[in-house]
Amino acid sequence: MEVELKGSQYEGKQLVLVDGSSLAFRSFFALFTTGLRTKSGTPTWAILGFFNSLFDLIERWLERTPFLHFGDFDFWREYRRAVDAMLASDRASIRSNPTLTEDEKATQLKGVDATAGRFADLFKEGGGEPVHASTPGRHFSRRALQAALLINLYRDEPILHLPFRLLALLSDIERNFTTWRQRHAQMAMRMIGTRIGTGGTSGHEYLDRAAERHKVFADLSALSSFFIPRSALPKLPPEVRSRMGFTLQSPRS
Repeated sequence: MEVELKGSQYEGKQLVLVDGSSLAFRSFFALFTTGLRTKSGTPTWAILGFFNSLFDLIERWLERTPFLHFGDFDFWREYRRAVDAMLASDRASIRSNPTLTEDEKATQLKGVDATAGRFADLFKEGGGEPVHASTPGRHFSRRALQAALLINLYRDEPILHLPFRLLALLSDIERNFTTWRQRHAQMAMRMIGTRIGTGGTSGHEYLDRAAERHKVFADLSALSSFFIPRSALPKLPPEVRSRMGFTLQSPRS
């Protein structure tokens, strides 16, 4: 549920409240006709609906982050300059490294080029389009991913403390699900080896593959791919830092 705040310094802003129990209840009946179940017959359509709805809420919330463009300050223009300087330094360091052979230098330079390609995709125009990813599943829009990156990079700013904690919690939940799946796969290997598993699946191989394929917030787990050294982060203008610091203003007359 989205509530518009009135009568305070946050007037006009929106507060998102998530009732998890209600969302799960509605998802169960809304997707009842899909009949989604596990191999053993356990219904799973409510889980699908719950996480799809939660994903949509998080994405829409991130897309409303106001600090990507603030007055004359364009965070992405400044961040791109910092990224270009970092990649140029990496390339120069590889080329001047006397301990590397020419083949090793070529291999490492290809890795830098691949990193540059991922950043270029992030910086493309088109905020509603998802960033290209090799992993399956749903992915945030480009603007939502940019906002998540901004929150992580400037998490020490007071206004971004709670958003960072929320994103970190979602990443922890994702990581715990993956850990559980991986342990399940290892248990299957210990119990049945490489034999066929429940429902005719490939057993351990199927479970191990599922641990990597089935993720809801995969973008948050891979966000560190776009981090740069904190010492190289663009400096925030005073007016932006002031807004991020909950600066108190005199009450209106």
